[in-house]
Amino acid sequence: MKSIHKNIILLFALIVLFGVSSSGTSQPIKRYGAKIGVSIATWNWKTDGSAVQGIDPRLGIDFGAFVEWFDIPALSLISELHFVQKGMKQDIPITTVQYPYGTGEFIKHNIRLDYLSFAVLPKLRLETDIVEVYAVVGVRIDVSLSNAVAVEGREPLRSYSAQAYQSLVDRFKSTQLGGTVGIGAHFHSLLPLPTGIEFRYSPNFQCAYAKYLWNIKNTSFELLLTITN
Repeated sequence: MKSIHKNIILLFALIVLFGVSSSGTSQPIKRYGAKIGVSIATWNWKTDGSAVQGIDPRLGIDFGAFVEWFDIPALSLISELHFVQKGMKQDIPITTVQYPYGTGEFIKHNIRLDYLSFAVLPKLRLETDIVEVYAVVGVRIDVSLSNAVAVEGREPLRSYSAQAYQSLVDRFKSTQLGGTVGIGAHFHSLLPLPTGIEFRYSPNFQCAYAKYLWNIKNTSFELLLTITN
């Protein structure tokens, strides 16, 4: 599996290098550049078909590089590689026999999942001399890099919960297939370099974890600043 991950990374690196090196020739490159911003991620977590309550979004970082292919009217194709943080937050109330609805204390979880994300996105665009407005939709492969589980709260509940969640995320699939749909605007002369802004929704098609009655999928929104050549 690690060799597959390396091959994916190498393939995209070659694509990016080819795009940059051929941008001044007759090759079909429209532009290349970088994207940086934030991800707002959560889990679609179901137990026996019912959604788990109390799952909150987690704010993370998202940055990467892209090549836009085929400078033809209205349509192009984007290949991109991103580092993106996903995961979720969850506050679980502490209950006792005396306080079955909660003592007012919580076990607070902050689950971070780091991925290398490769996407191929057909792009439909409308251009003027000042701005390009566009939409993208396509497929994405997320390759797991690392994870981190941070838990706050009363002992020994904090330690028990940290161990349980660490064991859970360690069992997540290392490669997950998903999709991305987004809209954006690219400004040709707003700043010294062409810049833009993009908003995306990135759900996963595959479960990160599926066993017994549990099914967990990553999903996220991204807000990105684009800088191009």
